[in-house]
Amino acid sequence: MKLLRPLLFGLGIVAALLVAAVLLAFTPAVQTWAVRRVLAQQPGLQAEVGRVAAGLGTVRLENLRLRMEGAELILPLAEIDLPVVSAAMGGRIAVSRLVAKGWSLDLVGTPALAARLRPSAPVQAGYLAFLTSAQAQGVPAAVTFDGIFSRLALPVDLSLDGTDLEGEIRFARAAGQSPARARIGLVGGGLAPGSSGRFVLSSEIAVDDASSPVDRVVARQEVLLRMDAPRSLDRIEVTGAATATGPQFPNGVRVDIETSATRVTSGETYGFTLRSGNRVLLGVNGELPAGAEAVRGTWALDARSEDLSAFALGRPIPDFTAAGTGTFSLDRGLSEIQAAGRLAATTQRLESIDSRLRAVGALRIAADFDLVSRDADIRLNRLQLEVAAAQPVLGVTLLQGVEFSRATGELRVADIASDLLRLQLNGVPLAWAQPLLGETAVTGGDVKGGFVASVRSGRLVLRPTDALSIEGLTVVQANKVIFERIDVSTRVTLDYAPTGWQADVASFSLRSGAASLAELALKAVQAGGGDAPVKVAGSYTLELPALLEQPVLSDYRGLRTGRAKGDFSASLAAVQEMAATLVLSDLAVPADVSLPAIKAELRADRLADGTITARLPVTFVRNGRNSDVMLEGVVKPASSGLSLTAALTGEQLFVEDVQILTALVPATEGGAPAVQAAPKSGPPWAGISGRVTLNLKKVIYSSSLTANAVIGTVVVGPEAITFENVSAGLPDGAGVRVAGGLAYDTRQARTYGLKADVTVSNFDPVPLFRSINPTALPPIEGRFEIATRLTGQAADLAGLAEVATGTFKLSSRGGVLRALSVDASEFGRTGTRIASVAGLIGLATGDTRALKYADRLKAASELAQQLAAVTFDQLTIELERSTDNDLVITDLSLISPTVRLLGAGRIRYEPGLAVWHQPLALQLQLGARDKLAENLKVLKLTADRADTLGYTPLLDNLQIDGTLSAFGTTMLKDRLVQALAGQ
Repeated sequence: MKLLRPLLFGLGIVAALLVAAVLLAFTPAVQTWAVRRVLAQQPGLQAEVGRVAAGLGTVRLENLRLRMEGAELILPLAEIDLPVVSAAMGGRIAVSRLVAKGWSLDLVGTPALAARLRPSAPVQAGYLAFLTSAQAQGVPAAVTFDGIFSRLALPVDLSLDGTDLEGEIRFARAAGQSPARARIGLVGGGLAPGSSGRFVLSSEIAVDDASSPVDRVVARQEVLLRMDAPRSLDRIEVTGAATATGPQFPNGVRVDIETSATRVTSGETYGFTLRSGNRVLLGVNGELPAGAEAVRGTWALDARSEDLSAFALGRPIPDFTAAGTGTFSLDRGLSEIQAAGRLAATTQRLESIDSRLRAVGALRIAADFDLVSRDADIRLNRLQLEVAAAQPVLGVTLLQGVEFSRATGELRVADIASDLLRLQLNGVPLAWAQPLLGETAVTGGDVKGGFVASVRSGRLVLRPTDALSIEGLTVVQANKVIFERIDVSTRVTLDYAPTGWQADVASFSLRSGAASLAELALKAVQAGGGDAPVKVAGSYTLELPALLEQPVLSDYRGLRTGRAKGDFSASLAAVQEMAATLVLSDLAVPADVSLPAIKAELRADRLADGTITARLPVTFVRNGRNSDVMLEGVVKPASSGLSLTAALTGEQLFVEDVQILTALVPATEGGAPAVQAAPKSGPPWAGISGRVTLNLKKVIYSSSLTANAVIGTVVVGPEAITFENVSAGLPDGAGVRVAGGLAYDTRQARTYGLKADVTVSNFDPVPLFRSINPTALPPIEGRFEIATRLTGQAADLAGLAEVATGTFKLSSRGGVLRALSVDASEFGRTGTRIASVAGLIGLATGDTRALKYADRLKAASELAQQLAAVTFDQLTIELERSTDNDLVITDLSLISPTVRLLGAGRIRYEPGLAVWHQPLALQLQLGARDKLAENLKVLKLTADRADTLGYTPLLDNLQIDGTLSAFGTTMLKDRLVQALAGQ
């Protein structure tokens, strides 16, 4: 009905324009030029006109093409017969014939209907769900509604004898479906003052899609328009039916439509009925009595999905039933709309709308409501809503009337001391949340809880009556179980107003059976709308052993006891500020090894340009001693990623206390800590470049080894991490320097490359050996220069740790070697005295065997004393790490005035053992001079001749076994015993 008046009015205007064109110019060329010029001046419209010809009684329009917003109208020919002169002179348009055939309207490229109807601005979030879609549409007070027919008054006298319009409309269906075509026809006439015009509107929609359940919809409507005067109507009737047929509906589905509007002396009446057989699917009846203040009427609904699904043209709709009755009213000022009634509905197969809604299943909904929209306010007088699936799901009950101002966002109630609304979650299926979670899957019990809402000084307050809870929650992500069968419980209070909001989580707990996993409390506040900062503060407690039993943390199940506590705060705005503390206490592993207590405090700020400044001090406390480090830095956005400037500082760091935490780190099958390989886009530091400065005043490795002033710079680049001027001081004047780094090169099959040089100057190994074996004398004394080079190539970081090899060179200009010390108790300390007694016996008796034994015993005793502590002038040892992780001693050279040692060997790698305790195998060539050579000769252990340097070589090589912490000289002892026996 709303379209009819503009249609008739438009026909009159078009006719008037055509008449004016005829009066101005009688030649088609001039008329065509004029029409083209007018159309060209319309913004956003692209138009083409083939020819316009207007005579005294006929107007002819040929080859019109119009394009606007993706729609295109093509009109090959339109003809209108009318008395031009009388229409122009007397304000009367009498159309005797209106013909337009073969036209087409293509709407496939136009924006979707949903986009055209999308609200211009969202309502402020946080109000009751049934209010969130309302939009303030302020209606001018001067606008009044005097009925439909007063708005259909025509500016000219109009009559229409005959109409014959026929064309096609092409429009889009659902995404991925082929477009549909609708053939439209309008024929009829007889419209004139005092009589009724009768028209037949026919349409046929065809779908060229074999998979569509419907391929044809045919509709025929009879339209009656009665004119009670030359410029007004007093009755409109539309009756007809639509029938859909297709593969799924071979017998067709039919609905009948009846629409009417009538003006009588007592006012106006309106009616609309949509019927399927004898059942009314939707009926609306209203009336506007003369002098009444509002249109009042009733509505009734009794519809099912099978009644309408055929007319969806293949677009799937869920199965549903809906039945209800109610009333409505609309005041003359168009400022107040009231709707009330009861509605009961069922629905299932919501996945036909969106596959993610499959889990919702079947629903039953019952509602009783009374809603009034007045100007910029909405008033809800009554609401009772119940939703149920197999069991009751939720219920909403309005406890008193409430008014909502769409202009200011204010809520108003009559009794601020009473509650406004009750929300009860009887058991919302957890599966309903699945569409919002993407690849994350959740299972468990239903969500239960209860809330009441109240209004306090214009603020909406939602507070809990029952804790919000979920039992047996299991979370699976990417086919990996994250949390398994945990119970969640929380109590949340919300306070909202247009000027700000607050959320208070008084408690949030996670439990697994009787064990507590986590407790959390927080508050979030925005003390103003718009860009005001959101401030968050809270605290947490984590019970680590129970929490580590969850699958996501199963690799870290190394704790017997332990707790994490802390608090946090944040201010979220253009500049974001965050602070957090963490305290780890009572940490212990099953082997009753106590771990350090750890305290960390993080402070970070993020500026509007993305710059992040952070400060993280960490303290380790164990056995009454403290380790402390501080990490400070600035991260800025850069063209290639992030730019980092950071510093790691500290007064004192006990490496043992930090290293012991590796007991909590998951390991690979080989025993090495798990290291994550680089992502395909680059190494772990991809997108980060910058510098980290080191300044640790004291790093304590053990009671006998401390590094002072660990300083230097670590440079992070897109293709490498390198060490610049990294050094440390060791006790007694020793020092360490590190150079080199870790490279990443995609041109290599093994993308990671390690190359590092470590040099140690003036190193004294005595404290180290004492820490390894406090009960034994150090096997070596002296000052050493150590040069180490580590290299390796691997496809990932974990592999690099396995394949890295290295060379080591140790050299000293003087010291003492005790590695050849033997326990020769048979001839050790008393050997010289026994030899003297044996010599006397030999002289007294003349027994030469006693004399020779006395000489051998004396030589062995002196030899043991000479080898127990060899003072050397030079010692050089060269090692390299093999691919099987053994340490291969490629060269050992020792020179002293009386001894020269040359040799090689191997320290065999065994997983889980420190290098000091791994098996040693060493082959040595010994050369002797002076008294040592004489003693070896007496024992018949040397060759007959000395070499060019005067060293007499041992007949057999020495074999040293044992470990670096305890050298084994069993072979040397056995050779001395055999020599004593004369073997």
